[in-house]
Amino acid sequence: TGMGPHCMKVFDEAGARTWHAIAEVSIPFDHPGLLADPLEEVIGQLPDGSPSVRVAFYVAEDEGEPVAAGSVELSMLDNLHLAAVQILVPPQLRRRGYGRQMFEFLRAKCREEGRKVLVGQVGSPLGGTSAGESFARALGAKSVLEEIRRELRLAAINPEALNGLEEGARSHATDYEVLQWIDHAPDDVLEDAARLAGRLIRDAPMGDMNVEAERWDAARLREWEQISARRGRMRVSTGARHIASNRLVGYTDIGVSRSRPQIAYQWGTLVDPEHRGHRLGILIKVANLRQLAREIPGVQTLQTWNAAANAHMVAINDAMGFCAVERFAVWEVEI
Repeated sequence: TGMGPHCMKVFDEAGARTWHAIAEVSIPFDHPGLLADPLEEVIGQLPDGSPSVRVAFYVAEDEGEPVAAGSVELSMLDNLHLAAVQILVPPQLRRRGYGRQMFEFLRAKCREEGRKVLVGQVGSPLGGTSAGESFARALGAKSVLEEIRRELRLAAINPEALNGLEEGARSHATDYEVLQWIDHAPDDVLEDAARLAGRLIRDAPMGDMNVEAERWDAARLREWEQISARRGRMRVSTGARHIASNRLVGYTDIGVSRSRPQIAYQWGTLVDPEHRGHRLGILIKVANLRQLAREIPGVQTLQTWNAAANAHMVAINDAMGFCAVERFAVWEVEI
């Protein structure tokens, strides 16, 4: 027809399968060691994500053949100027303009929503550049936060080293107790867990990102737990409670797909500023790693992303045995 690709929103399982098939070939090609999230992660977010975070998936077809996949994530409670986008093109169909056409389509959608800045993540080899990086530059995007992806192979963990880290941390954390839960935070720590979640963006190094603190409360945390479950994810969490005040002052959580547990993802780790210096970060991360290994057979690697500037967390991860495998950067472009 000569009309070029036609972009459509994904509404049903058939559309989700098409979108997922593109992710399934693109993600391992671009990020060795990673896999696409399983199909139910996409289906579980249809039609529009959740009230707090709207999500939409799109597929571009050219003469009936799927040629690109895209997604848009919009926070509805904060950061109303931002839109997070992902663009995937199968390796054999690259350099034909499909990625740029998907980008322009997503940009127009986000402009209709009144957003001002598109944000996305791009990976590259540790010592080189990638097609994604060249693509982002060609779109006029700028890199605003440098990160490193690190990987921990569970089979390669040194138990003595882990025990030593844990014992050293416990001797500094005698005023605290460790709590653990899966999927669903206990009611008595919910408010504190939500308060800590709201600190994550404020406390982590965010480089030059055009981002504001997120607004979290108990209801948003419960909603996030529900959507995680709907997406087929388990969340393995460990917290530190200050015994004297009975407050949760630190937490860390790991996400893992029930149907594809080989790869687990370290999500947030946070310790309240007033309670730092007691090695609580190490204490809860080691305890949560043990809980992961105990509760979910089949996990082979744990993945974590750290801002290059976050020296403290990087030191903890190095001590636990994580190895740097890929450079990542957050890119922004004005809409």
